[in-house]
Amino acid sequence: MLAVPILQGMDAPVMKLHTTHLQAGNPLSAADNLRKLLETGDLETRLRLAENEASPPDVLRTLSNDKDPEVRAGIANNPSTTHNTLKCLATDTHDDVRFSMASNPHLPLAILQGFSEDHNPYVSDRAHKTIDGLALELDLEEQGFVSLPGTHARLGDLLVASGIVDSKEIEFAVIFAKNAKIPLGRALVQAGRINRSTIVHALKQQTLVRLGQVSLEMAIENISEYARRQ
Repeated sequence: MLAVPILQGMDAPVMKLHTTHLQAGNPLSAADNLRKLLETGDLETRLRLAENEASPPDVLRTLSNDKDPEVRAGIANNPSTTHNTLKCLATDTHDDVRFSMASNPHLPLAILQGFSEDHNPYVSDRAHKTIDGLALELDLEEQGFVSLPGTHARLGDLLVASGIVDSKEIEFAVIFAKNAKIPLGRALVQAGRINRSTIVHALKQQTLVRLGQVSLEMAIENISEYARRQ
């Protein structure tokens, strides 16, 4: 309700810039319009274009050479960025850009493995954790695990109740998982908070609860005991 008076109080140049920023970050903006916005040269516009999944490949490719590392870091985490553009970014000299790349769960494994040997220990550590998150999916696939849908015995609730993580950590992980479009368990492993085997065990306990084969209380106790043995 307050947005209209605030906008009405802006002068024309500020209003135009504000509108440009909104359009640059709007996932419904047309590709041609986003290309035109790239020509403005405004940092905030470039940042929003870099993070906008609707930005066409040529816009993202241009921004991958942007002078501002924050813009290039935005490109690194945009799921619409092509593999060729990501390969070019993999050689970026700025640590923050490479760290963002190493945090991208959708990055090709070959590039992630390269970052795992990065000279910067933070980049290297982040890449190892991201690779560990990918390995979780492979573990589940190899074991033929199929998650049962439902709202009962949610993974986050089970982990909090078992004392492995607290509710605040789950909140952060849920946000990350949603933004990265990956499962919560993978987000927790990638954050380095829980190891793969504990997540696998917790997911299996969740399934048993939903099948009615184990009580919720027993599942929580089993998860807690398993984590203590790790």
